[in-house]
Amino acid sequence: MAGPARRDPHRLPARRPGPRAGPWIAGGAALLVLQGAVAVLSPRFGPAVPMALRPIGWFVALQAAAGGAYLWAVLAGPRRGEPGPRMLAWMLAVGLAMRLAAGLTAPVLENDFERYLWDGAVTAAGLNPYAVAPAEARDGGPGWRRLAAVAGDLPARINHPDLKTVYPPTAQAAFALAHLVRPWSLGAWRAVLAAFDLAALGLLALLLRLAGRSPGRLLVYWWNPLLVKEVYNSAHVDVVALPLVLLALLLALRGRPAGTGGVLGLAAGVKLWPALLLPAFLRRAAGGRWSAGAAGGLAFAVAAAVLAVPVVAGGLDPSSGLVAYADRWEMNDGPFMLVLWGWRGLLGS
Repeated sequence: MAGPARRDPHRLPARRPGPRAGPWIAGGAALLVLQGAVAVLSPRFGPAVPMALRPIGWFVALQAAAGGAYLWAVLAGPRRGEPGPRMLAWMLAVGLAMRLAAGLTAPVLENDFERYLWDGAVTAAGLNPYAVAPAEARDGGPGWRRLAAVAGDLPARINHPDLKTVYPPTAQAAFALAHLVRPWSLGAWRAVLAAFDLAALGLLALLLRLAGRSPGRLLVYWWNPLLVKEVYNSAHVDVVALPLVLLALLLALRGRPAGTGGVLGLAAGVKLWPALLLPAFLRRAAGGRWSAGAAGGLAFAVAAAVLAVPVVAGGLDPSSGLVAYADRWEMNDGPFMLVLWGWRGLLGS
């Protein structure tokens, strides 16, 4: 009977199979080309261009194609093994280039940032953005009149200038920070958004490391063309909440319920949806200890109460953005509207 095979001492040990690089390379290149095409197209969406002449169809087609390239890179890319340094560098470089290209473009079919710039100026001036609507600023006190004079026609360009702001206080702090960096500047606001975006990336990397997962999974976030469009082209505020939510998750994983609740309360001060995560996060942070869970809930309640003070002080009258949003606001809610119409048809009301 033959003995066991001898191992050749000069033979290198077999390497673990690494990730397939093809989808990352081709998908990243496609995303760069498509993002460049969107950048070339964006000047044709300027405010002086009539809506009928704006190439909306081409824009939607380019964004849809970018979504397809992104999904292919995510689904057909690395399944096992660790991406090497070159592939990680490629991943980071593609996402950064996408952001730079989008950050230099004119906003496409968006003007929410006009409200952000106004709110930032109001908050930075020490005024309460929940007290006076932009359209009424010239009839306000001396501080409001000075601000309206400096702003020029900006208040008239804001969506629903007759309503006071709907954005919660944590978002207002971010708006004010951008104003302090450079007043009335969309570029400064985009720089603030970039800081929160990079913070989210760093926290995701840390969470993946704690979970023992490959850093290549950062591609799911870093290459997302919808995120790039909404943050860097549209300049929407939503990304400000992401690092706060991720920090709350990190604190929950480390068993710190009070910190989890407090930070999640700050995240709900950007958009309200992080409040829905509170039960799940506190359950993990408290580890079955009722007193610890109660401490986390109290920390969230205190943060929410502090953030509610300027909103309530500004008045919850019909011109309040929060009242209007809670009472009648419907926007970008196609599935909800279909359900609502169906129920109205069934009930005859």
